[in-house]
Amino acid sequence: MPVGLVLATRDDKLLLVHRVNPPLAGYWAPPAGYIEIDESLEEGAAREAKEETGLVVAVDQLLKVYSRANMGVLLIAFAARIVGGTLAAEEAEVDAVRFFARSELPRQPAPVNGAPLDVWFYEIVSELLEEFCNFPRERL
Repeated sequence: MPVGLVLATRDDKLLLVHRVNPPLAGYWAPPAGYIEIDESLEEGAAREAKEETGLVVAVDQLLKVYSRANMGVLLIAFAARIVGGTLAAEEAEVDAVRFFARSELPRQPAPVNGAPLDVWFYEIVSELLEEFCNFPRERL
């Protein structure tokens, strides 16, 4: 099942949500969610970002596709920019939404006794946050 993840920025700060539900409940991560059958990957990723954050994003670029055997998920990461909306957490899925400067990105421990999907998603989010710190400012 495809999942779209959005690295959205404003003023060189990265948009993250504090997740309520698995995978990675209790962690900060980029907005992400399942793509519906009647939408493109880009449309689904933008929809999920809006649902979780209240912000409208324009998907600009495919960053990376992640897959792992026996996970049942194909994760597609996109770079995006904020084009509208009002910052507001979708309380059923996230309990906080915030922009982080590169120097402020949260340090989060690996999940202890986490499900394989939690561990894999943690690895992906950690990689993307590290890469964000090293991206040229023009890339995102």
